[in-house]
Amino acid sequence: NEQHLKISADPLTGLNNRRRLDHYLEDLLPDASAAHPILLFIMDINDFKSINDLHGHLEGDHALRTFAAVLGDIAGHCDAFAARYGGDEFCLVMEASDRTPEQIKAQIEENLRAKQDTNCSYQLTASIGWTVCDHAESTPESALVRADQTLYEAKKQWHAAH
Repeated sequence: NEQHLKISADPLTGLNNRRRLDHYLEDLLPDASAAHPILLFIMDINDFKSINDLHGHLEGDHALRTFAAVLGDIAGHCDAFAARYGGDEFCLVMEASDRTPEQIKAQIEENLRAKQDTNCSYQLTASIGWTVCDHAESTPESALVRADQTLYEAKKQWHAAH
């Protein structure tokens, strides 16, 4: 069991890793339907490269762990699955509930602001995209592509504002 945890956990953040995410989606998405929709969020930390460049890689690691802690908290409250997708990208998967994707996004942003170290010299924010899986998906890739498209739009809006 301990070896399985090491294989499926991201060593830096403690969240599930990409391999575990892929298996989870492969098991979950074939059962998605209009009566049982699944929300898939994909997000990345805004301007993460500058955190590493200006503050060093140890601070970059701290930013990744802070973001992972926020997702872990939300996953615990929403019975969701949180994973590090790779680099500074993360995923959150949950059954749709009475909360909209926009409300979940706002909760992530609010929790991230609350978790931010007041002594930190940068603002830790993230761009967030999502898709609603309301029909059976044969592969996780199709859902990830849709979520990634909305992430791309969110990143474009963030860059336009900054």
